[in-house]
Amino acid sequence: MKKSSILIALIVVVAAVAVVLVISSNNSKTAISGNFNLIDASQISLEKYQGKVVVIDFWASWCHPCRQQMPVIEEFYKRLPKTDCVELIAVNLGESVSKVNGFLSKHPVPYQVAVDPTGRFGSKFGVTALPTIVVIGRDGKVIDLIRGFSPSVDTYLESTIRNVAPECVPSA
Repeated sequence: MKKSSILIALIVVVAAVAVVLVISSNNSKTAISGNFNLIDASQISLEKYQGKVVVIDFWASWCHPCRQQMPVIEEFYKRLPKTDCVELIAVNLGESVSKVNGFLSKHPVPYQVAVDPTGRFGSKFGVTALPTIVVIGRDGKVIDLIRGFSPSVDTYLESTIRNVAPECVPSA
């Protein structure tokens, strides 16, 4: 009886340590560096945003949940203080520039839009579903990954950003 209790306790401790290691390794994940293309064909790099909180919204025009989320993200963006501490970039995944421009001509957004026609940039962040939002802290580390649509994603983003840069979001 004692041996089985000790074995169970040991398994619980090992499992707890494994969970802590996984959580700490996920929390220290450094943002991927490199360039990506804006729809105007200019290139931009994540390093340009060092010192800012960066919100990357991965989406596609064919994705119904992405289209539902776009007005919520736009309202979030409009509520941000007009400071230079949060950058929002919508990255279209898997579509051509002409397809994205056609969509945006009917559904314009007030923030930057980039294209990732091959999905390589998205795969660096582990994007496996759309929509996916990646939040990068001022230190360049990924602080959150949000998969799927939520009608309250704006509130969640404000709370997440408030935890790392309270001056970058409206007061609660």
